[in-house]
Amino acid sequence: MLKITTQALTIVLLRATTHHAFAPNLHRHHVVERLNGRGLPIGVFSTTLSDSERDVASVEYGRGSSIDYTIAEQEDFEDFVETITRQILSDDDDDEPSTILTTNMILSILSYYSNLETVEGAETIEKILRRLETESGNDENFYSLHCGHYTIAVTAWSKSGHPKSAEKATQIVNRMRELDINLNEVTYNTWMNAYVIQNDTARVKEILQEMEEKIPDKMRVQDYNVLILANSRQGRAKEAEQIVKKMVDKYSAGKSLVLPDLISYQMLLEAWSKSNEEGRGVRAEKILDSIEERQISYDNAACGDEDYDDQESTTFGIYVAAMRAIIHSEEEDIIQRVENIYERIVEQGLIPDAHVYATWLDAYAIAHPADASKKVSEILALMEKNLVDISFEDEIVVYNTALKVLKETREPDSVAQAEEQFEKMKSEGIVDEVTYGTMIALHANNNGGNNMSSAKRAEELLKEMSNENSFEASTQHINSAMNSFIQTEEISKASDMLDKMEEEYKNGNQSMRPNVVSYATLMNGWVKSDDPDRSKKAEMVFDKMVTMFESGNEAAKPNFISYVTLVDCIVKSGEVGAAERVEGIVRNMYEAYKQGESDVKPNAQLISTVINCWSKSGDNNAGERAEMVLNWLIQIYEEVKDPELMPTAFQFTSAITAWGKSRKFGKAARAEAILNKMKSLYESGVIKSPPNAYCYTAVINACAYAERDSIEKRDALQVFVKTYKEIISEKGIDPNHITFATALTALRNLLPADEKRVAAVKTVFEKCTEMGMFDHLVARRLQSILDTEQLKGLVGDDKVDEKGVIDLALIPAEWTRNVLTKQQNNRKGPQNRR
Repeated sequence: MLKITTQALTIVLLRATTHHAFAPNLHRHHVVERLNGRGLPIGVFSTTLSDSERDVASVEYGRGSSIDYTIAEQEDFEDFVETITRQILSDDDDDEPSTILTTNMILSILSYYSNLETVEGAETIEKILRRLETESGNDENFYSLHCGHYTIAVTAWSKSGHPKSAEKATQIVNRMRELDINLNEVTYNTWMNAYVIQNDTARVKEILQEMEEKIPDKMRVQDYNVLILANSRQGRAKEAEQIVKKMVDKYSAGKSLVLPDLISYQMLLEAWSKSNEEGRGVRAEKILDSIEERQISYDNAACGDEDYDDQESTTFGIYVAAMRAIIHSEEEDIIQRVENIYERIVEQGLIPDAHVYATWLDAYAIAHPADASKKVSEILALMEKNLVDISFEDEIVVYNTALKVLKETREPDSVAQAEEQFEKMKSEGIVDEVTYGTMIALHANNNGGNNMSSAKRAEELLKEMSNENSFEASTQHINSAMNSFIQTEEISKASDMLDKMEEEYKNGNQSMRPNVVSYATLMNGWVKSDDPDRSKKAEMVFDKMVTMFESGNEAAKPNFISYVTLVDCIVKSGEVGAAERVEGIVRNMYEAYKQGESDVKPNAQLISTVINCWSKSGDNNAGERAEMVLNWLIQIYEEVKDPELMPTAFQFTSAITAWGKSRKFGKAARAEAILNKMKSLYESGVIKSPPNAYCYTAVINACAYAERDSIEKRDALQVFVKTYKEIISEKGIDPNHITFATALTALRNLLPADEKRVAAVKTVFEKCTEMGMFDHLVARRLQSILDTEQLKGLVGDDKVDEKGVIDLALIPAEWTRNVLTKQQNNRKGPQNRR
């Protein structure tokens, strides 16, 4: 028999009610023994009780005990719990007077550890249960372990923050099954919530299905709401809506008594607000219409009115979720539609709460219309008029959102208005770390103002928040301040700030933990600088980030953007060896991903940057190296079939161009070989993009600039003729003005100046004008090949002056009809050009 040294037999009076899974209430419970009519206070504690902790479906007080219990107060409950726990887990068996543990006393002890929401608390609960299991068969014990005790353990693990908290919760459930303890509705609900926290929607669905099979008559709206919540957290709006529809359909068919309640619809609207589905704003409005039309409320039959003392807050939550869905939808008229919802609230005789006003302001922050700064003042005035009694927490959210609007707008007076609002907030004591963060970011992004004064102001705000208000600067504050110095090209100051962050973090200041944005901000500063060593300095910053991550700072984990920034900086430096360096970085990046050491992988576009860097490097082996990188891309794509690594025309064109710039013999044949490889890969279905006009033009360019050797020029001419005929005859490939200009260059460089060359030039010219591709580039090439008389005979006497210059103003529109401007060509995109 277990012994404890306390002099009192205690019990915690827990409410045996079912309660909504997402709305725990705060209750103050007291522990007392009442002997001989005299109340002796033993313990008191405040706790947010979950369903599991209220689960005392059948309380066994022992064997006819005549002791009764009342409520009293005492402040040493923690010491009381620790004493009981020590005695339960102790292996000593002394001769002190023994006091018997009761079922509900154990519930109170387990509840205490569950409310700690720590791994240690969950582990302690497991230890207690394991120890009590060994003694539970003793007839002298006054306790029995039931579903409620193990449900508390499930809750403890789900809230512990352990990386495998859901799996730990499942182990408790499996233990219950080993002991033949049936799971009740609260256990299932708590178990599902563990997987909600882990974002494992599929597992939540499995558990709910098991619950429907095992205890169909115990199903409650809050149980379905857990699955709706799981989908809502991930923006899976269609899936969430299917759950709601299923509930309604089963009710209509007489197969269930459970209907979605107001919280179900609030979470559904939240799902639409987080969704990427097209039309999400419109869908949210329709759902809101349905809620108002059907006057949906809480499932009070399941929950009890007393458990919902904040129904108005959830009502506003419905409207706020609908507003958010519209704001994030990127649809038209979001401002007007959000304001319409505000009017709907008012028309119902409700006074909108602070969250409604904050969301209304957020619509202006996202859309930033021309009158945004004016509307900020109007909305704040309306809130101040209607909400007399408002909490500090709610008030500051609204004012901070107002500053966010002014930060996002590009109006000339927005900075001055923000400063005025900021001073007012300070005078009324309505400021916090977010306020300062918004103001610092406002000045850091003030591209329309004086960058130098904005950077200075950002620095002042950073000092002010620490010195005058005792607020602790965070990573986000420092990142914004660093960005302001980047804007003014004071990179050394930004670098000093990063060094300070690293030092503070190493000394234990978690709020100053540098993250990937911190390092990327400084790297981006070096990219934009004119420092001759900018690429080396950017690489040093990247190496510091890697070191910080490897030391245990997960926030400093390099991401794709940080790799792109580093590669971009090295490429733009134009330094000798730049191509070698970026190739090494990208190859190492892929190897780390392949070995499971990193979840960041390169894509085809980043590898294109490497190929292009080789193309522009001037290296003697640039052609070979660019082709090697292209072959590596093809290889890894064929290995993993990752769509993001699928080669396109862009990579092939870059590799061909690298050969075109080479000074090596045989480059025309090597360029043609790459083109043929692309055709083969496309025809066999390995890649989806066929060669386009740019690929063929790049091969023609390689031929045009073949080395001045008779055999080399002969071979290049053969490749040129074959390639030109293909691009002219191939269906779906339209040669452009650059193709024809390059073809003329090839004729000029590869053929002797005789009648055959003139005839060949005429053939190319006629095809060019037939396709409407004549422009100034083609005109220049003609002028460089033909003499004045030949030119007049080809183009027309009236269009060529005596110096042999073509007057482009006299060229027929029919000849130029299909020539794209540079802007049009850029919009079309190199990978989509045919």
